[in-house]
Amino acid sequence: MSATLETRSLAAARADAEALRARCGMFAERWEIAGSVRRGKREVGDVEHVVIPQMVRAPKPGSLFGEQVELNCLNDAVDTLLALGEIERAIYPDGKPRWGPKMRGLIWRGFRHEIFQADADNWGNQLAIRTGPADFSRYLVTNLRRQGLRHDGGYVVDSNGRRFSCADEVRFFQLCGAAWLEPEMRA
Repeated sequence: MSATLETRSLAAARADAEALRARCGMFAERWEIAGSVRRGKREVGDVEHVVIPQMVRAPKPGSLFGEQVELNCLNDAVDTLLALGEIERAIYPDGKPRWGPKMRGLIWRGFRHEIFQADADNWGNQLAIRTGPADFSRYLVTNLRRQGLRHDGGYVVDSNGRRFSCADEVRFFQLCGAAWLEPEMRA
Protein backbone atom coordinates (compact mmCIF):
# COMPACT_ATOMS: atom_id res chain seq x y z
CA MET A 1 0.00 0.00 0.00
CA SER A 2 1.59 3.31 -0.98
CA ALA A 3 0.39 6.86 -1.13
CA THR A 4 -0.19 8.54 -4.40
CA LEU A 5 1.03 12.10 -4.85
CA GLU A 6 -1.90 12.85 -7.10
CA THR A 7 -5.14 14.48 -6.25
CA ARG A 8 -8.46 12.71 -6.31
CA SER A 9 -11.87 13.88 -7.32
CA LEU A 10 -14.13 15.17 -4.58
CA ALA A 11 -16.42 12.16 -5.06
CA ALA A 12 -13.55 9.64 -4.71
CA ALA A 13 -12.02 11.44 -1.72
CA ARG A 14 -15.41 11.71 -0.01
CA ALA A 15 -16.10 8.00 -0.62
CA ASP A 16 -12.73 7.06 0.92
CA ALA A 17 -13.32 9.41 3.86
CA GLU A 18 -16.79 7.99 4.48
CA ALA A 19 -15.40 4.45 4.31
CA LEU A 20 -12.73 5.28 6.91
CA ARG A 21 -15.38 6.88 9.13
CA ALA A 22 -17.58 3.79 8.71
CA ARG A 23 -14.64 1.56 9.66
CA CYS A 24 -13.67 3.54 12.79
CA GLY A 25 -16.63 5.77 13.61
CA MET A 26 -17.97 3.51 16.33
CA PHE A 27 -14.87 4.48 18.34
CA ALA A 28 -15.70 8.20 18.22
CA GLU A 29 -18.18 10.43 19.97
CA ARG A 30 -18.18 12.80 17.00
CA TRP A 31 -16.56 12.70 13.55
CA GLU A 32 -16.49 15.36 10.84
CA ILE A 33 -14.72 15.17 7.50
CA ALA A 34 -12.92 18.49 7.11
CA GLY A 35 -10.42 20.06 4.71
CA SER A 36 -11.07 20.45 1.02
CA VAL A 37 -13.74 17.71 1.12
CA ARG A 38 -15.79 19.82 3.54
CA ARG A 39 -15.17 22.91 1.41
CA GLY A 40 -16.45 20.98 -1.64
CA LYS A 41 -13.31 21.42 -3.77
CA ARG A 42 -13.33 19.53 -7.07
CA GLU A 43 -9.86 18.07 -6.53
CA VAL A 44 -8.61 16.85 -3.16
CA GLY A 45 -4.96 16.37 -2.17
CA ASP A 46 -5.59 14.69 1.19
CA VAL A 47 -8.43 14.30 3.66
CA GLU A 48 -8.62 15.75 7.15
CA HIS A 49 -10.89 14.32 9.82
CA VAL A 50 -11.72 16.03 13.12
CA VAL A 51 -12.80 13.52 15.73
CA ILE A 52 -13.75 13.39 19.38
CA PRO A 53 -12.55 9.91 20.32
CA GLN A 54 -14.47 7.60 22.57
CA MET A 55 -12.62 7.30 25.88
CA VAL A 56 -13.11 4.50 28.40
CA ARG A 57 -11.75 3.85 31.86
CA ALA A 58 -10.18 0.45 32.36
CA PRO A 59 -8.05 -1.27 34.99
CA LYS A 60 -4.40 -0.32 34.75
CA PRO A 61 -2.42 -3.37 33.59
CA GLY A 62 -0.54 -4.93 36.50
CA SER A 63 -2.29 -2.75 39.07
CA LEU A 64 -2.58 -4.31 42.50
CA PHE A 65 -4.87 -1.62 43.88
CA GLY A 66 -7.47 -1.22 41.14
CA GLU A 67 -6.01 1.93 39.58
CA GLN A 68 -7.71 2.92 36.37
CA VAL A 69 -6.40 4.42 33.14
CA GLU A 70 -8.25 6.26 30.40
CA LEU A 71 -8.03 4.50 27.06
CA ASN A 72 -8.50 6.16 23.68
CA CYS A 73 -10.66 3.70 21.72
CA LEU A 74 -10.04 5.46 18.40
CA ASN A 75 -6.25 5.25 18.71
CA ASP A 76 -6.58 1.59 19.64
CA ALA A 77 -8.77 0.97 16.56
CA VAL A 78 -6.36 2.79 14.24
CA ASP A 79 -3.44 0.86 15.74
CA THR A 80 -5.34 -2.36 15.02
CA LEU A 81 -5.89 -1.32 11.38
CA LEU A 82 -2.15 -0.66 11.13
CA ALA A 83 -1.33 -4.09 12.59
CA LEU A 84 -3.77 -5.73 10.16
CA GLY A 85 -2.14 -3.96 7.19
CA GLU A 86 -5.34 -2.09 6.25
CA ILE A 87 -3.55 1.25 6.65
CA GLU A 88 0.03 2.42 6.85
CA ARG A 89 1.65 5.42 8.45
CA ALA A 90 1.94 8.36 6.06
CA ILE A 91 5.48 9.57 5.55
CA TYR A 92 5.76 13.35 5.23
CA PRO A 93 8.25 15.43 3.23
CA ASP A 94 10.63 15.49 6.22
CA GLY A 95 10.84 11.69 5.92
CA LYS A 96 8.96 11.08 9.16
CA PRO A 97 5.48 9.86 10.04
CA ARG A 98 3.11 11.89 12.19
CA TRP A 99 1.67 9.38 14.59
CA GLY A 100 0.93 10.80 18.00
CA PRO A 101 -1.84 10.74 20.57
CA LYS A 102 -3.73 13.71 19.03
CA MET A 103 -2.92 13.45 15.30
CA ARG A 104 -2.39 10.49 13.04
CA GLY A 105 -1.33 10.72 9.41
CA LEU A 106 -2.17 7.52 7.57
CA ILE A 107 -2.58 6.01 4.14
CA TRP A 108 -6.02 4.51 3.51
CA ARG A 109 -6.84 3.15 0.07
CA GLY A 110 -3.67 4.71 -1.33
CA PHE A 111 -4.58 8.22 -0.17
CA ARG A 112 -3.39 10.29 2.80
CA HIS A 113 -5.83 10.95 5.63
CA GLU A 114 -5.10 12.94 8.76
CA ILE A 115 -7.09 12.32 11.92
CA PHE A 116 -7.03 15.27 14.32
CA GLN A 117 -8.46 14.62 17.76
CA ALA A 118 -10.46 17.18 19.69
CA ASP A 119 -12.72 17.37 22.72
CA ALA A 120 -15.86 19.32 23.55
CA ASP A 121 -13.86 22.46 24.46
CA ASN A 122 -11.82 22.70 21.26
CA TRP A 123 -14.09 21.08 18.68
CA GLY A 124 -14.99 24.39 17.02
CA ASN A 125 -11.48 25.77 16.65
CA GLN A 126 -10.07 22.43 15.51
CA LEU A 127 -12.82 22.00 12.91
CA ALA A 128 -12.38 25.56 11.61
CA ILE A 129 -8.60 25.32 11.37
CA ARG A 130 -8.66 21.84 9.82
CA THR A 131 -11.29 22.87 7.29
CA GLY A 132 -8.89 25.51 6.00
CA PRO A 133 -7.60 26.34 3.52
CA ALA A 134 -4.23 27.15 5.09
CA ASP A 135 -4.37 30.88 4.32
CA PHE A 136 -7.84 31.16 5.84
CA SER A 137 -6.73 29.26 8.96
CA ARG A 138 -3.78 31.66 9.31
CA TYR A 139 -6.22 34.57 8.93
CA LEU A 140 -8.34 33.21 11.80
CA VAL A 141 -5.37 32.63 14.09
CA THR A 142 -3.97 36.10 13.28
CA ASN A 143 -7.34 37.64 14.11
CA LEU A 144 -7.43 35.64 17.33
CA ARG A 145 -4.12 37.26 18.35
CA ARG A 146 -5.56 40.69 17.59
CA GLN A 147 -8.28 39.90 20.14
CA GLY A 148 -5.63 39.24 22.81
CA LEU A 149 -6.01 35.47 22.55
CA ARG A 150 -3.89 32.71 21.06
CA HIS A 151 -4.14 29.15 19.84
CA ASP A 152 -2.04 27.03 22.18
CA GLY A 153 -1.95 23.26 22.44
CA GLY A 154 -5.12 23.01 20.37
CA TYR A 155 -7.10 25.40 22.60
CA VAL A 156 -7.95 29.09 22.62
CA VAL A 157 -6.28 30.74 25.62
CA ASP A 158 -5.70 34.24 26.95
CA SER A 159 -2.41 35.70 28.23
CA ASN A 160 -3.00 34.07 31.64
CA GLY A 161 -3.46 30.63 30.08
CA ARG A 162 -7.22 30.60 30.75
CA ARG A 163 -9.04 28.44 28.19
CA PHE A 164 -12.05 29.59 26.21
CA SER A 165 -14.43 26.85 25.19
CA CYS A 166 -15.14 26.57 21.46
CA ALA A 167 -17.88 23.98 21.29
CA ASP A 168 -18.63 24.98 17.69
CA GLU A 169 -17.08 26.92 14.84
CA VAL A 170 -19.36 29.93 15.29
CA ARG A 171 -17.88 30.47 18.77
CA PHE A 172 -14.35 30.28 17.37
CA PHE A 173 -15.16 32.82 14.65
CA GLN A 174 -16.62 35.10 17.35
CA LEU A 175 -13.46 34.83 19.45
CA CYS A 176 -11.45 35.65 16.32
CA GLY A 177 -13.60 38.73 15.68
CA ALA A 178 -14.38 37.27 12.26
CA ALA A 179 -17.66 37.02 10.39
CA TRP A 180 -19.00 33.48 9.96
CA LEU A 181 -18.37 31.90 6.56
CA GLU A 182 -19.75 28.58 5.38
CA PRO A 183 -16.95 26.11 4.56
CA GLU A 184 -17.43 26.34 0.77
CA MET A 185 -16.95 30.14 0.96
CA ARG A 186 -13.56 29.96 2.68
CA ALA A 187 -11.05 30.76 -0.02
